[in-house]
Amino acid sequence: SDTEDSDLRQQCKHNHDELCDQCESLHSTLNDISTAVDEASFTTEEDKDEALFLVSSATLAIKSWKCHLLRSTHQDQARLDVIDALNSGTVFIVNDWAMKFLPQRYRESQTDWFGKRGISWHISVVYRRMEGVLQWQAFIHVIQSCTQGSSAVTAIMQHVLATLKQEYPEINKAYFRQDNASCYHSSRTNFNEHRVKIVRVDFSDPQGGKGAADRLAASCKSHIRAFINEGHDVCTASDLKEALLSHGGLEGVRVVSLDTIEETPDDVQTITGITKLNNFEFSSVGSISCWRAYSVGQGKVIKIEKSSSGILQPSFSAGDFRSYKITPHKSSGEENVSEETASIERGQAAGVYSCPQDGCTRVFQRLSALEKHLSLEKCTRVPEKNSLMDLAKIGYKSYLVEGMGKLPSLQAPVRQEDSRVSLKEGWALRVVRKAYRFSEKQKSYLLSKFRIGQTTGHKLDAEVVAREMRRARGTDGARLFQSSEFLTTTQITSFFSRQSALVRQRDPDEADIRAAQEESNFSEAKETVASIQLDHPLIYDQYDLCEMALNDSLKILKLPMLQHMCEDLGLDIPSKPMHKKAPYLALLKEIVSKCTCQKSS
Repeated sequence: SDTEDSDLRQQCKHNHDELCDQCESLHSTLNDISTAVDEASFTTEEDKDEALFLVSSATLAIKSWKCHLLRSTHQDQARLDVIDALNSGTVFIVNDWAMKFLPQRYRESQTDWFGKRGISWHISVVYRRMEGVLQWQAFIHVIQSCTQGSSAVTAIMQHVLATLKQEYPEINKAYFRQDNASCYHSSRTNFNEHRVKIVRVDFSDPQGGKGAADRLAASCKSHIRAFINEGHDVCTASDLKEALLSHGGLEGVRVVSLDTIEETPDDVQTITGITKLNNFEFSSVGSISCWRAYSVGQGKVIKIEKSSSGILQPSFSAGDFRSYKITPHKSSGEENVSEETASIERGQAAGVYSCPQDGCTRVFQRLSALEKHLSLEKCTRVPEKNSLMDLAKIGYKSYLVEGMGKLPSLQAPVRQEDSRVSLKEGWALRVVRKAYRFSEKQKSYLLSKFRIGQTTGHKLDAEVVAREMRRARGTDGARLFQSSEFLTTTQITSFFSRQSALVRQRDPDEADIRAAQEESNFSEAKETVASIQLDHPLIYDQYDLCEMALNDSLKILKLPMLQHMCEDLGLDIPSKPMHKKAPYLALLKEIVSKCTCQKSS
């Protein structure tokens, strides 16, 4: 439930008096780890702050993963409800873009390998139920050049629905399910008028696992590789279509190739906060009901004005719906068992294919049974218990702790009522992170790191910078950042990306042109001195020692910082700490004098 919107909130009709042992165990374990780290003794305060920061980040990631699992399971219920409601006049369509196919020749040189431009292809898997039997077929659009935007998705959806209506006039309703890509999760995709009535559009939770389109894409890629290995080239959209249809094609798969899909102006009304909404149900009175979580609350009602656009003209290759067959399979006792009985529970028998979904205990003897389970069936989840090996280890540990003369005993932990985890309403909803503005000190540090990467030509890794940031020191030798100012790898990566974009957009000035000419003129000299151990520039954290020595600014560093520098650089510092800067400055100037920049000047 969303506590901030009454339309997306629902009061529970049951008491929240149930207790999950695994959730309680997770909560207590995370608290114990945090307490142990907080109470542990560290060599320096830096080590403790870094450990606490890592524990806090890991705890947040684990709790976010727990929320994601609950959202994914709840949102998947929409798919199961649609499958149960299918009939001859209703279809369920799963959409997804496959990863762009890189052109490939049977024999290609190294020059052919570079500079490839991928071919876009979109997969739509359609399900329906005829006389109680589930059927499916797939429509693949292969496009030579496409932006993969909402305009292209709308045209593809209309093309698929128009084809279904033309070949199967009894179809009058459609349900859609797709991922959270912006080309699907947009007003244009949801508000466009189609020949078949769209009842509902559902979106899976981000990173919610692979779908039917992803599994079909894997089969298609294997079919294409076999076609290439026969001595063919697949370099264009028409070649890719020919590869997919080779040797009779894949059963149930229909293909059409296009040169491009024209972009059309986006004049559709917008929905505020559409990225938070995951379920859209259309009514016959020109309105749409939206939910943040499937069937939670009465839904937010929005008046819409549908728009229309042109339909793609090319026709698909020949094909029809394919039924899920119940293939007889002879067991060791020569008894026929159907595909429905091909699944077994873990621990009962040795299955070959296990369900990849977290917590599902189903195991299958055939790949076809696993694919059917993933596409159409509900996972069987049971609480995870200790295995026999875990029980043996626990018993052996107790045996060692209690001594040789005592029998090991396992006691169930006593849980206090006050230790229950109190979860707030809406705790599993996806949190919208607020924009975090970097301080001037953080910007200065990251900019210095970025410039070092630009100068040396070796771009710094964001994870390394995040680690060094937690131990960075200022000119006075004191810590530069507190634990609350530490940045994550993702934040640093985004900052570096923005800086790189600014550099690419900047027009080259005269200094850049002169630098490029000098680099070209002295390329041979660089190769000659490449074997010298000390290469320019000499860097310590965010400080360029060569530049500071040239500007005579090493003296601005405080004595503790000079001591840290000389010690970390492995210089021959006096065994007894000196209370003057001069010895340390002399050591730094001596090592700078051995740099390649000094030898070439």
